[in-house]
Amino acid sequence: MQTRLKSGISKPKRAFTSTSPNYLDVEPPSFSIASALTPWVAAMKDEYSALHRQGIWTLVPPAPSQNIVGCKWVYKIKRHADGSVSRYKARLVAKGFHQKAGLDYDETFSPVIKPTTVRIILTLAAQFSWPLRQLDISNAFLHGFLKEDVYMAQPQGFIDSAKPGYVCKLHKSLYGLKQAPRAWFERFTSQLENLGFTDYSADPSLFTYKSHNKILYLLLYVDDIILIGTLPSLITNLITKLQQTFELKDFGPLHYFLGLQLQYHETHPRPKAHPYLNPTHFRSLVGALQYLTFTRLDLSFAVNQVCQFMHSPTDTHLVVAKRILRYLKGTLTHGLLFCPSSLTLQAYADANWAGNLDDHHSTSGYVVFLGSTPITWVLEETKHSFSLPLPKQNIGALLPPLQRSSGFEWSSKIWGFFSLDPPLLWCDNLFALALASNPMFHARTKHIEVDYHFIREKVVRRDVVVKFVSTTDQLADILTKCLPSLGFTRLRNNLLLPFRPP
Repeated sequence: MQTRLKSGISKPKRAFTSTSPNYLDVEPPSFSIASALTPWVAAMKDEYSALHRQGIWTLVPPAPSQNIVGCKWVYKIKRHADGSVSRYKARLVAKGFHQKAGLDYDETFSPVIKPTTVRIILTLAAQFSWPLRQLDISNAFLHGFLKEDVYMAQPQGFIDSAKPGYVCKLHKSLYGLKQAPRAWFERFTSQLENLGFTDYSADPSLFTYKSHNKILYLLLYVDDIILIGTLPSLITNLITKLQQTFELKDFGPLHYFLGLQLQYHETHPRPKAHPYLNPTHFRSLVGALQYLTFTRLDLSFAVNQVCQFMHSPTDTHLVVAKRILRYLKGTLTHGLLFCPSSLTLQAYADANWAGNLDDHHSTSGYVVFLGSTPITWVLEETKHSFSLPLPKQNIGALLPPLQRSSGFEWSSKIWGFFSLDPPLLWCDNLFALALASNPMFHARTKHIEVDYHFIREKVVRRDVVVKFVSTTDQLADILTKCLPSLGFTRLRNNLLLPFRPP
């Protein structure tokens, strides 16, 4: 018999073959590797020089009472759209896990912008044809001033030969410190206050500037900024003032922000999400799908179902997740449409009582519209549904959207618009409508808490109008239950609109 060995054919075993990666094409994992390559050495020198120019630290002798925080170099290759290397980036990062609470850090919380606020901003921009601009703060965390005494070891490869035993006393925040996000946020907000901006109480990351008929909104997400104003010159003047303090990158009109990719059709921005999905790992896949629900509310129910099995996924759950991917591939050209319309608030609320066949938990959901655009939607599961009767589930489903709509109505003065019409709440349950409007039913519904009678008080005072909508037209059904194909497609087409890809 002629074998491969006799024929001189051999296949090298992978265990005995070593291939060293090209660290000019992939990020080096350590300083020892990067220090042997000229492009990475130049990148570290540029970063070190930038830190010195900004006066991040001064060298001081060490003391026993000091908690010395370590640091390390982190490397990143910046690439062009075609995949070619744009530049090599090295960043010095402090080892924040060496910090001790109460000694070198205290408060660490930093506000993060709410997705609903972003959608409201886009709706206003489409309604009034306001310009949108996107900015980025270079090395944002390095601008924050530290309130605590933080000491850090000298960076590897750049130890001062005259003071090798000294440590760095940080004056400004550094990437990796626990208080770095908060320090940067406080520094930037104080600068905005000096320029006449005021923060929005419901979302601390939204700042407004009003002068006569001029309005300017600023959204802050870490180092990314969205500007929207009534006049382009107003935005340009603000950018000029910010450039006097911070190093800015002006990206021009807004195109991509927090997973939203905007396309402008006849001056109307229309966002869609294109995050990278990795179908090989269930948790990574489902985690990526969650970001899609930022603009794709038609995926909320399906993604919510697969998220319940993150701790112990099976092959069946992976098949369901891949089915969502197949559906997504066929509907890539669907997204939210932001266009001029009447700025009235209306909400659709629905409850699916004991709809879960596994544990008989109930599901409730609602979607709130500002004009013709959905600006917020919620899907939540109510546990212990056996102890909650059907009337309570239906009337309870009206409470969250009513509170959210009332909050938007109250805050409309801050946004700069005011609607004479009260918010409109649509419900497909006649008993819930009767209970909200007819006090005669209250004697027979004492098992429902007093909190739920808050709805009727709002209806009586005309703060909200509750109306009936047929089940076939109940848009919130897409959030609370599994629907047949025809019903699902019809509701999806009422919420999302197809568009022509670029």
